[in-house]
Amino acid sequence: MEGVEEARRAWVEVALALVDALPPHVEVCIPRDLAPHPERAGLQRALGLGRGRHYSLTLPGGGRLHVRVLRGEGCFRAHWDLRDPRVDPLGHLLFDAPGFSAAAAGVANMIVELSRAATPLAALAGLALGGGATLLMAALARLL
Repeated sequence: MEGVEEARRAWVEVALALVDALPPHVEVCIPRDLAPHPERAGLQRALGLGRGRHYSLTLPGGGRLHVRVLRGEGCFRAHWDLRDPRVDPLGHLLFDAPGFSAAAAGVANMIVELSRAATPLAALAGLALGGGATLLMAALARLL
């Protein structure tokens, strides 16, 4: 059985190959026979969208490798992010989770509009505009 350091080194090699070959956020399937389980390699549990267990490894320069383990699949799903949320949470939200940033901006807009509203009708109009802007920004973020 391989040691934690050797297992971790395997994931560092995967991360460096991904950074060299692909832009951030492009998910690839790493066959399970080419890399050890992320937990065995000492990768940290992480929050993430989508099913499965999420793990991360901080990369030199502040990025991170994000690995998702789905039960029953013959591979680990992995991509790299520009910012590690444990190192730079705001940068991660801005550069790696643009849909979240757009939603937060929409909520902030709704709050501002509601605070300016002189009547309940104006408040509802502000709420509708803010919600529409949020949906539009989230859709645009997915396209970019």
